[in-house]
Amino acid sequence: MYNVIGQNEIQSTWSNMLASAQIPHAMVLSGDDGYGGLSLALNLVEALLCQTPRNVIDAGSRSASFLQGCGHCPSCKKMRDLTHPDLHIAFPMLTAARKKQGHKARGILNTMLKANPYLSVDTFLNHFNTEGKKNVAGNITSEDVKQILSNLTLSSFAGGWKAQIIWHAERLAKESNKLLKLLEEPPPKTLFVLIAPNHKQLLTTILSRCQLFQLKPVAYSEITHLDDSVFNGSPRPSENQWKMAQHIPGKVFEQEEDHGQYEEAEQLAKELLDLLAHPPNPTSIKHLELLAKKLSSAAATRQHKTLRYAAHLAEEYQKTDKMMRGELASILSLIALEVGQSVRISTRIMGLWLNLHQKFKL
Repeated sequence: MYNVIGQNEIQSTWSNMLASAQIPHAMVLSGDDGYGGLSLALNLVEALLCQTPRNVIDAGSRSASFLQGCGHCPSCKKMRDLTHPDLHIAFPMLTAARKKQGHKARGILNTMLKANPYLSVDTFLNHFNTEGKKNVAGNITSEDVKQILSNLTLSSFAGGWKAQIIWHAERLAKESNKLLKLLEEPPPKTLFVLIAPNHKQLLTTILSRCQLFQLKPVAYSEITHLDDSVFNGSPRPSENQWKMAQHIPGKVFEQEEDHGQYEEAEQLAKELLDLLAHPPNPTSIKHLELLAKKLSSAAATRQHKTLRYAAHLAEEYQKTDKMMRGELASILSLIALEVGQSVRISTRIMGLWLNLHQKFKL
């Protein structure tokens, strides 16, 4: 369905699960959008719903670890248009666009994924931000959860499996509590795939009911033998380009990204992390106020990107100990989730910063 670079271990594991009919009822796929998590999840569902026997597909597949359906049966054709009646997808939407364009959103998602299997949620949501407003963010609402519950209580249309994908499940926030019972006692032949940039953003009660799969950086050696078709018409990236993209394929292919803005967000994330990692003093407090003001003036998608990148850097930050790194990553991820929710970013960052160092001082 989608050519996704890397993640061979996950694809191989999933293929074995399908072959042995040992499919967990709920999974969490954790990692940056740039790894192609949504595309991988859709590939899995295509393979699960495919009407061609797996041994026939595996015999003709290009790679034993490449997960796919046959691509030709009625089920696969519907999957490739995202119109299969047993495929259900929940994803964030902008509040203002939900009523006007919500009915078109799944078709738009399909079109954008075909153009870029590493589609980021920020790029997707920006499509609906036609007025160019700042500080807007998408969420998955209580109405979406009601629809999930309704969809999965119905029988499968084709008489087999049905699947529910939740893209950016961390944006369910408190609504995720409503899914606990369904995850605990799912209907027969029902698969949940929850996709989040960091599984730690999900409730522990949700995680305890799911099998976790962690998306991983892709070594440059994994792309040197690939056919040029997987690069979406772009030149094969150099090894240096791959390193600068942190071994995340989607970051290489962000065609719409303005390079100057990306560098600015990257620099802001690094400055923010350097400040937060050290105890506050009068000088650093003023510096943080300036950085927070600069961050708040950017569009919500840019704020999300900057804060998520800072959270990513925090996990490998060598200027402090492991426990502090974990706390910093959690704080930055939490603030990213609150963008667009009437929370003053500067006040929130300042409060969490002071609390963090007070905690480690005790």
